[in-house]
Amino acid sequence: MRLPEVMRGGVFTLVVGSIVAQVVALAATPLLSRLYAPGQLAALTQLLAVSSVLAPLSTMKLEVALMLPRREAVAGRLFGLAVLSGMVVAAMFVLVLAVASPTVVGCLVSALPPDLRMVMPAAVLSMTLFIVLSSVATREGSFARLATARAVAGIVTATVGVLAGWLHGSTAGLVWALPLGQLAGLAIVLPRVKFLRSGLLCLDRLGRSALGRYRRYPLFNGTSSALDGLRIGLPAIALGWYCTDAVVGQYGMTFRLAAAPITLVALSVGQVNLRAVSGMVRARENAAAHVRRTLGRLWVVAGIGIIVSMLFGPAIFSVVLGPEWRLAGEYLVLLAPGLAARFVSTPISTTLGATEHVEWEFTWRLVAFLAVLATLLLVGPTGEPRLILASLSGVEVVLCLAMQVLAVKAARSPRWTAR
Repeated sequence: MRLPEVMRGGVFTLVVGSIVAQVVALAATPLLSRLYAPGQLAALTQLLAVSSVLAPLSTMKLEVALMLPRREAVAGRLFGLAVLSGMVVAAMFVLVLAVASPTVVGCLVSALPPDLRMVMPAAVLSMTLFIVLSSVATREGSFARLATARAVAGIVTATVGVLAGWLHGSTAGLVWALPLGQLAGLAIVLPRVKFLRSGLLCLDRLGRSALGRYRRYPLFNGTSSALDGLRIGLPAIALGWYCTDAVVGQYGMTFRLAAAPITLVALSVGQVNLRAVSGMVRARENAAAHVRRTLGRLWVVAGIGIIVSMLFGPAIFSVVLGPEWRLAGEYLVLLAPGLAARFVSTPISTTLGATEHVEWEFTWRLVAFLAVLATLLLVGPTGEPRLILASLSGVEVVLCLAMQVLAVKAARSPRWTAR
């Protein structure tokens, strides 16, 4: 089967799984909006923000590197190293929470009650494992299993959140639903026993050699992923500083109904794009045409999303969730251009890892993080959430266009290294 066929079939399968997960999440949202107050949803929003920063960092980005070796033994060692790194980060997070002052932690996650903060390491570890095992399934071409895992994770997360709200209405069930859903999906994407055994030997000579061979991924790509997580998660934390928990909850609802679904679909396309470009690089083929075609198709979908969001966003939120959530729809209008640009750039950014231009990705993510931080520091003190979100959306558009230019350039000039 040629790569374009793999791309189309893989994207379709993963998108179907993502759609099932998101349909369940969207169906549960009107219930959650009536079971929980905006301040409670703010706790979930900040939990997601913390997890999006630490989970990509904890893998050392070795889940991208394991796509590249021809030898299964080398890929298995990289898998084991990524899992080991995630467990170490989660353990360190538990230790930090145990010794840190509750006041200091509260500055970062103001909406998350002190008795629920230990859910953060659990969420980070479960998300880390899901990221790594998703890459293993992608390497094996097991797109159906990965799609099923995503659907199951979405169903379990939504079900636990709704049941907890219906039975108790407490924030605990809402935030614990996230790691429980991820763990349910993990059971479906467990790799072959032989691959697991190879992962257990990750600290042997072959494992150390593999880590040395792909050392640029922890050094540059892992750090850049943490910066990207900060770029995406920082607004939720900053809104808690400059505005109120209710504003964070409204922003979180916007993310749940708009940003999260498009990000999940974009990640599905990105995983298949990573496999396609990696295969082209191994075969010494030029991937630039493939990247340009993918960009064009993604922008068509993104353009439709912008139009629908800006014309009908507030009305949809008000009707589906209730009048008190109309503000979240107004936030969507402001964020729509930036979300559309992110929808296109997220899958295309995997081209840089597949072509081993990890230094470019690190530089871009560092600049992007600094741009978002500067925007928040300049506009945040006004305390105007609309101005903050509109400014962030404009910055996101510029940054994502720059990433797309870099992706095309990387596809034209991959690093031909022995694999």
